[in-house]
Amino acid sequence: MKYDSDIDLLVDFPAETLGDAWNFAETACWDHGLDPDLMPYSWCKPAFLDHIAHRPTCGGISDARWFEIDAAVAATVRHFMGASKIFAQVPGAEAPEDRYLVEMGFMGAMLAGQTFLEAALVRILDLNGEEAPTGARWHADLIQRAAHPVGDRPAILGPAAARAADQTRRFRSISAHAYDAFDHTQAVAAVRSAALLGAILPSEIARFRQATDP
Repeated sequence: MKYDSDIDLLVDFPAETLGDAWNFAETACWDHGLDPDLMPYSWCKPAFLDHIAHRPTCGGISDARWFEIDAAVAATVRHFMGASKIFAQVPGAEAPEDRYLVEMGFMGAMLAGQTFLEAALVRILDLNGEEAPTGARWHADLIQRAAHPVGDRPAILGPAAARAADQTRRFRSISAHAYDAFDHTQAVAAVRSAALLGAILPSEIARFRQATDP
């Protein structure tokens, strides 16, 4: 990593979303006038990871990891609520160029929201000593895992939040792979779920934290 960067970031995301997470973090830093130095977590040597893991912090390990979870939850809410506001502009975007900008902005916000939601859930599993799902269906399996208790761990998401997360997860595939296949009907269902998650996700995570780490 560079010695003269304004901020150093380890990007700890699944391989399928690493590129999107990298671009988002880099752009966010540039928007705030910061010169970032990013590195994928998987590229780091064990000695380096052990070194930074034992640096002094303001609280315990649990507090530090909840800080990251809370940040991911806040980003999820910001992007999903932003997607809802962008989608409200679709009816007024009559010119092809205007509609393109609105649709692309909406799908980008939905993709970012789902990416941060998944990051929060993966970190929660890790905090509880659980391996995250792997394989081609890991996005769907992650939501299913979060919706159910495992061992002594209660469900992370209640039924309503889990159904909404699965709906936004389905739309994520469109946002990530089918930019030219904008489906208004699917978007309506997805944006309703995104708005619901934006409203209830913080309380869902707070409930889970109180139950497992009071």
